Amino acid sequence: MRFDLRAILALAMVSAAVGCGPIPQPFRPPEWAKKHNEFLLAPLSAGVVVRGIEGPVGWVGDALTKAMAEALRERGIAAGSTWSNRLSLGLSGSGYQALHPDKRPELIMTWTLTEPGGAIRERREIRVTPPDAFWETPTAAMFRDVAERNAERIVSWIDPTRQERAPDIAGLPSLAILPIESAPGDGATSLARAVDLALKAERMRIVDSDAADLIVTPRIEVTPAPDRSEDVRLIWIVSTSDSVEIGRIDQENRIPQGQLDGRWGAVAVAIADGAAQGIADLARAYRDAPKSSRTQ
Repeated sequence: MRFDLRAILALAMVSAAVGCGPIPQPFRPPEWAKKHNEFLLAPLSAGVVVRGIEGPVGWVGDALTKAMAEALRERGIAAGSTWSNRLSLGLSGSGYQALHPDKRPELIMTWTLTEPGGAIRERREIRVTPPDAFWETPTAAMFRDVAERNAERIVSWIDPTRQERAPDIAGLPSLAILPIESAPGDGATSLARAVDLALKAERMRIVDSDAADLIVTPRIEVTPAPDRSEDVRLIWIVSTSDSVEIGRIDQENRIPQGQLDGRWGAVAVAIADGAAQGIADLARAYRDAPKSSRTQ
């Protein structure tokens, strides 16, 4: 039996048009069709730049910095250790070893989160107890473990609303993300990987298409624009397993010509973070819709 969601889940269009005023809305959309955050496309997007960590010897601080950026990205935060933009928050840290007579040494990290203009948003201390080998021969896995335990706390400072919008995962539909065709550069692989991580940060379950409740079909359009620039549009169509569309996320922006021809890097992370929130909201709306609206 086919689903018919048109009566309860009309098309959800989420767009972030650059330079346009508000569009008149003569009909108020249902609660589930709320707007999501604007299209994030570096170098114009917001994000977090993780700056060098002071205290340890140089290569240790660099390894911790990189590991922290990776841990934040896996939680849906657009974060990098080698890129920034004018809207980026800054995350810097300093650390030292604290010795105790009755327990193992602690790594005490002081993290400072700053606004783009330099004002301090948060400054807090986090204590973790790494394995003994960390102090002599630290490995990449150890750096990652320390970063993971710090990142759990730091995410709430970067995005205070994230905890508020943490979804009830009971009964959430599973998702399959179809391949991104015709993407320039390495977009097909880097964006697919970033979206997978961002949706998992939203606590969504990603499965193969033949086992999914909902299918996400991405489309990308890149067209020439004036002044050696390009208009980029990404559309994420969310449909049931029998091809009934329940909504879509529409992202667009104008970028310098050729910016996406090579490695996407932080651009993929930024795009995925914006898209994943909208996709997850549509999945929750589908779950919460009355069962009677899904059948004929």
